[in-house]
Amino acid sequence: MKMANSNELKKEVKKEVDKVVSQLKVAQKQLESFIKNKDLMTEARKYADKQGKEIKKLLGGDVTLVKEFLERQKGEIDKLQKQIPAEINKLKKYIDSQKGDFEKLLGKVKKTAANYKTGKTTPKKKSVRKTIKTTKANLGASISDSDLSAASGVGSVVSSDTSASATE
Repeated sequence: MKMANSNELKKEVKKEVDKVVSQLKVAQKQLESFIKNKDLMTEARKYADKQGKEIKKLLGGDVTLVKEFLERQKGEIDKLQKQIPAEINKLKKYIDSQKGDFEKLLGKVKKTAANYKTGKTTPKKKSVRKTIKTTKANLGASISDSDLSAASGVGSVVSSDTSASATE
């Protein structure tokens, strides 16, 4: 019976050892995968660091070019900023002069509108024919009537005016 007990004991020990061995194998596989993953993580970090350095090199040149460009443009920007107040003053003066002109024009329009409402009319302007005769007299009659009519573009109107005044 002692042998039977020892065989049973051996079987139980063997089962326990097999259990422990299987657990160790699982733990070993987990450890190996962790180590591999850690190696992969390390490799990934190294690769990322290397790529980061390459990107910094590539962008570093561009950044310096941008900085240089901005420094060159800074002088021109400063000049423009100094010119802005003078340009604003010129614009203000122009606007003020235009404002005066518009006020005069508005006054004339109001006066004309008021005269129109009250029935007053403005004095008639000199006729084109009278102006042409005056100009002809001043020039010493070197221009013919047909030339003046053609130049003024009112030949038929002028001649109808003269015929109308002749009939009256």
